[in-house]
Amino acid sequence: MKAVDELALRLEAFRFTDRSAKLSGKVMAELEEKDQIVNFRDVMIAGILLENDAKFYTKNVKNFERIKGVKLHRD
Repeated sequence: MKAVDELALRLEAFRFTDRSAKLSGKVMAELEEKDQIVNFRDVMIAGILLENDAKFYTKNVKNFERIKGVKLHRD
């Protein structure tokens, strides 16, 4: 528990705001125009990332690499 608490102190949590919701909607529309459907949860995450100009660490690169502007960390 101590290790988890120490990690939590170093992490920053981002909220899903009105702006990230609008960015998510834009992402969803752009992908739908290209017939590239992505899980709505991933689109919501993308909206948060775009709003905060944050880099994303994930193994689910396949879905996120199609989203313009999302910065992915690659091993």
